[in-house]
Amino acid sequence: MKYGLKRHLWSCVTAAMLAAAVMPSAGCIGENADCPDVTADEGKKLTMQFTVVTRKLPAAHRDSRAVAAPDETQLGYADENYLDLASMRFILLDGEGNVMTTFMPDVVPEDGGNYVKYTVKASIAQSYFIESDGPYADFHIMVTGNEAAHSPSRFGFAPGMNLQQLCDAKTVGTFGFPLAKDDGNSGYLWEPSIENKQYIPMSGIQYFSISKDELVNSTEDRPVNLSVAADGSQDINMLRAIAKIEVIDRIGATGDGDATIQPDPADRASIDKVELNGCWSRASILPALDNWSVDGTVETQYVSTPSIPSDARYNEPLSFAVLHQGGNGQATQNSAAVVGFYYDGQATAARADGCRVYSAYVAEYAPYALDGREKAWVQVTVKMAGGHDGDENNPVYEMKLAEYNNGIATGRYVDILRNSIYRYEINSVSTETELYVRYTVCPMSEYSIDIPTFN
Repeated sequence: MKYGLKRHLWSCVTAAMLAAAVMPSAGCIGENADCPDVTADEGKKLTMQFTVVTRKLPAAHRDSRAVAAPDETQLGYADENYLDLASMRFILLDGEGNVMTTFMPDVVPEDGGNYVKYTVKASIAQSYFIESDGPYADFHIMVTGNEAAHSPSRFGFAPGMNLQQLCDAKTVGTFGFPLAKDDGNSGYLWEPSIENKQYIPMSGIQYFSISKDELVNSTEDRPVNLSVAADGSQDINMLRAIAKIEVIDRIGATGDGDATIQPDPADRASIDKVELNGCWSRASILPALDNWSVDGTVETQYVSTPSIPSDARYNEPLSFAVLHQGGNGQATQNSAAVVGFYYDGQATAARADGCRVYSAYVAEYAPYALDGREKAWVQVTVKMAGGHDGDENNPVYEMKLAEYNNGIATGRYVDILRNSIYRYEINSVSTETELYVRYTVCPMSEYSIDIPTFN
């Protein structure tokens, strides 16, 4: 049985995300990391300390960004924030964005901080900082991590390479996602898990201008603190390189927040299964440079366009109409194109209304990059009142990844951006043609219990 979908939207800002950076062969820490043999200058060294965070951009950053961020955003859970210390990579670039060297620091996560904050201390040869003219040393620090679990393809680099070269679609590091299906992985579901070593790839970059006298006079016991701004504007903000889609089962619910009333499960329709049809096989560790370079300054910032790597393959789905033509269910979907949603207990527990959340993590997606191939779409299977999970007669609905006006798809298909959450609250269903949905987009950063308010 098939049904069309009609969506009623909740107006919101189409939020973009933090941007970041990666160095494919950069210095890393831990014996298990895939590290190059980086030998620093054995001359006099200076010691610095800085902060790495997996949270929203501070206000000072937002004010200067071309893409505005909403005031309230989503904080990732511990599994979404975690950085695998054994495989993190660090690279030092000069003030113009040219690679100077890699380094291997000490990294310590903040106790009880849900893995949103990490303190980093590094000793680096002072020659990288004092040879330039003037009293200040200008430089960037780039950090990347977690891609090692996703069949990464890391291209080489050399001192003198610039950020444009690093971010070029033909040379940037990439990773297989979801589930590295291009490498033959036939997995259906994926969710981040610290316990199972399933981490979300992230990266970040920050520009610094520090007194040379402070740097030269630093010691191991008295490092120069680079992240001194109280508003966090000198922290290195990490950008998750994938997006999250949530589908919330509010069918039949009334009221909002903790005042929500849900009917007895036996007396209402409910979500049985959710699947994304259509996805890219790989994602880029770095976004395109123009996503995070504003007025000549390169720092982590919200992105406005997807970055599809050149080694990615689009797993094209059959359309909803073809898959369900005539209601006979004879067509078979391309299994590589299907990403299953899982019941997200953490997201469900965080909601004041207690409604069930189904989630999937996906690579960035751009409909303009499909060259006429079938666009991605979401299929929602609904169990009607008195029905059973898994019943082959449960109705299915198509949710197009498009903008909507008065519940009707406008034909303007949406981009799926890294570090964004795309949320669909299903409020009611009809056995005829309608599935009513409330739609929002927000950054995957600071968490608020209720759905964020947008400007």
